[in-house]
Amino acid sequence: MAVTGKIADDDGAFGLTEAFLDGKTGVLLELAEDLGANAMFVVNIGIGHDWRVDENDIDPFIQEALDAIEYANGGTETFYGRMRAQNGHPEPFNLKYLEIGNEQEFMLNRDDYMKRYMQFYNAIKTRWPDLHLIANSYWFDDITEPVELKDEHYYD
Repeated sequence: MAVTGKIADDDGAFGLTEAFLDGKTGVLLELAEDLGANAMFVVNIGIGHDWRVDENDIDPFIQEALDAIEYANGGTETFYGRMRAQNGHPEPFNLKYLEIGNEQEFMLNRDDYMKRYMQFYNAIKTRWPDLHLIANSYWFDDITEPVELKDEHYYD
């Protein structure tokens, strides 16, 4: 396996943007490629254990997701596709799956999650219509939003 990332120089940066800027995302994608597996990104929808961004202010999180997808799948004529090529992998990785959020039930109710989900869904599908998007929740009864795949979490 040819590692193009800089694991030995890991600075503990948080988030997909920092990860692909210093090559860590390429390491994940190359590992999946070498194993014959499909890599999957999980993107932050603007919440954490002790913080929450208003749903009207999540555009930077959406842009981070779009940039990460471009790094994985964009042509070398794009900014992040060119960065991927400079990191040693000129061909797109053909990322197929992206999960929107993870275990947000502690901060959001179903309606609040689905509002954020739909903002991501619409932005991503506009640019990457073939990417499979995964909703993360346990509130899938009577769902009307376009959910392709579900990552259902149940806790007692």
